[in-house]
Amino acid sequence: AELAPLLEGFLQSRRGVRDRAYYEIIAGLRNHHAPAWTAVANDWLAMPGRKDAILETEIRKVLLADAKLTPSDASTLSLRAKAVLHCQNLQFNEWSFAARERLKAEPLIAQELIADGIDRYGPKRRHAIVHRLAKAAFQAGNEPLSRQLLAQGIAAAPRNRPGWGRMMALLAKIEESSGNYAAAAAASWAIYSQGKCPENIRSITLLTWARNAMRSDQSEEILKNREAFEKALAKITDYPQLLDMARMAGNTSLEFREIALVTLAKGARLARNLITVQSPPAIARQAWFALSRRLTDFGRHSEITDLWESMGEDLRERIWSPDDN
Repeated sequence: AELAPLLEGFLQSRRGVRDRAYYEIIAGLRNHHAPAWTAVANDWLAMPGRKDAILETEIRKVLLADAKLTPSDASTLSLRAKAVLHCQNLQFNEWSFAARERLKAEPLIAQELIADGIDRYGPKRRHAIVHRLAKAAFQAGNEPLSRQLLAQGIAAAPRNRPGWGRMMALLAKIEESSGNYAAAAAASWAIYSQGKCPENIRSITLLTWARNAMRSDQSEEILKNREAFEKALAKITDYPQLLDMARMAGNTSLEFREIALVTLAKGARLARNLITVQSPPAIARQAWFALSRRLTDFGRHSEITDLWESMGEDLRERIWSPDDN
């Protein structure tokens, strides 16, 4: 009600002045968390006549983002995503965000969205479009649609293009989440051996392959490629990943015992570097628990005791302080 006289005054202004004024009011209200901003935005969008296309796009994008961040039903998200997609001056990332949200609510329009994206951004974006929509379908729990889109995209993509590798990586993730470890290993190995991707991605992909190969009783295949596997492990600096790989390697066969111990040692070293007074208590505590669990897996209980005693009373009190953060 307090805004009504101000807004009414701008209605008499030229279209450009009116639109800019409404945009600034909407942005100001939203920045100050005033719930009225959505009503003002919807009132402006409902006004007859042409509006500034750029400002309209910005408002519709903000309304969609708000529906995504706050509890909203699927129909609200879909309607707001559809409204954004009607705008013509969208950047590719803006378009793909709206397209993903629309697909989650309306999976039957997947091919329509792909065609729209290619029409807007050209055939060079085809693989990125398919990958993003397939990922959205998977995140929404629609695995069949995700697989269908990936099959379509992978078949059409050259193997020397990054888009093919991204789609294959998503397929490997879907297979692994479904417990199809052999298929996940096959997809990961295809990326590593045939795809074109940066060296760090190749290393991560090889570890994904090894993890799934271990789970699907393909230890011999890993041993055949032991040198590449060990090089990939050498590049990993994430201690949880190293500790998990050590546990999986240790649970496969005796041939992997040496690899498991080397991997455990590196992961343990990185974890210990975080168990210090310089680390935030939550980070140090997480590292201590993770390392203790893995040392337990290998029956190295005395090392857990030694680690605990070596921490000293001050560090132990700091890590388990009730007012930590």
